[in-house]
Amino acid sequence: MLRCEYAKPGDLLYLEIKKLGRFRHSTHRATGSRQRTLDGAGSEFVHLAIDDASRIAFSSLHPYERGNNACRALLQALHYYRNSDTG
Repeated sequence: MLRCEYAKPGDLLYLEIKKLGRFRHSTHRATGSRQRTLDGAGSEFVHLAIDDASRIAFSSLHPYERGNNACRALLQALHYYRNSDTG
């Protein structure tokens, strides 16, 4: 497999979004009781950026997977890589 590798940190970022379930307390599977409601349950999204040269990862948690949150996550990642010592 041919792999492109960029020598300078920040030249190539791998981006991914992962959906995670959010739970405020134990569910009926753990407690056996269906009396409690799941207020606050839902999903959150981890936006992940991995720098090709340094293999340093940056992640941020956002409430949605939408484009504006993805752009915000990308800008946060770029700011992180620009202002940190990545290699």
